[in-house]
Amino acid sequence: MKDKVQNDMFRQKVDEKCFLKAYEIFAPKLFRHIYFRINSKEDAEDLTAQVFLKTWMYLRDSRNKIENLKNFLYKSAHNLVVDYYRKKARAPLFINKEFENKFFYKKDIVQEINSQEELRMVRDAVCRLKKDFRDVVVLRYVDGFSIEEIASITQKSKNAIYITLSRSIKELQHILKDFLI
Repeated sequence: MKDKVQNDMFRQKVDEKCFLKAYEIFAPKLFRHIYFRINSKEDAEDLTAQVFLKTWMYLRDSRNKIENLKNFLYKSAHNLVVDYYRKKARAPLFINKEFENKFFYKKDIVQEINSQEELRMVRDAVCRLKKDFRDVVVLRYVDGFSIEEIASITQKSKNAIYITLSRSIKELQHILKDFLI
């Protein structure tokens, strides 16, 4: 709901105050999304800043309009992550202890150990997925996007996203089954 209100406000006028409000709302979410995909806090901070800088520069041209700010920001983030990997040798995707401590609720010690092991297995399984599968899984289950939003960000049809997501889950099940054997 907050995102919809922000999109509506943003469509009406593009001024510094409105843009700063959008930054407050979306920067932490975009940072988490980028950080999960590149696993470098410093680079994720830089790319998050670049998303907003490029968006601001795009909007400064009065001919440019943005209908859905959230989708525009995530599509920009996606493109910057792709560029990041083009420039840098591909590194494996993993969640380090800082991320786990910051974003996952701590339970008693036995549950925590079990949770960490399950998280490691899921993380490793996600790393083994093809890039297209991994991207859709991250957008859907880590970032919480709807199928329509993922389709808009990836510029694919909703049907293609459903199929990719279904195949991704089947592949994850197969990979996780191999871990348990």
